[in-house]
Amino acid sequence: SSGINAEYGSADGQSLVSASDDKTVKLWTVHRQKFQASLNGHVNWVKTAKFSSDGRMVTSGSDDKTLKLWDIASKQCIHTFFEHTGFINSVEFHPSGTSVASANSDSSVKLWDLRMNKLLQHYQSHGS
Repeated sequence: SSGINAEYGSADGQSLVSASDDKTVKLWTVHRQKFQASLNGHVNWVKTAKFSSDGRMVTSGSDDKTLKLWDIASKQCIHTFFEHTGFINSVEFHPSGTSVASANSDSSVKLWDLRMNKLLQHYQSHGS
């Protein structure tokens, strides 16, 4: 059986998203407590997934070192960012929905522009 690594709710409280060891992101309804869909595309464990503030997109990060952006209506991956060199442990949408921050195991944080599908900024930790 595969484990769930992270679970987060949508801003409206109607949906949940989970990140799983079976390489999928899963969508769930809260009030009916039902599975909605699997978002397939990662090739290793998915460690984190979050909804955009408007609930129209999900971003996910994986041990495959990719950050994916998913369209909820079509259930399709609309972009994959490949520039990470470590496992992605955390993702977060900016409240405006125009950018995503991702943190990974190589002690860096990257900020991505979702309008241009490119890296905006890269922050590297230099130890303590």
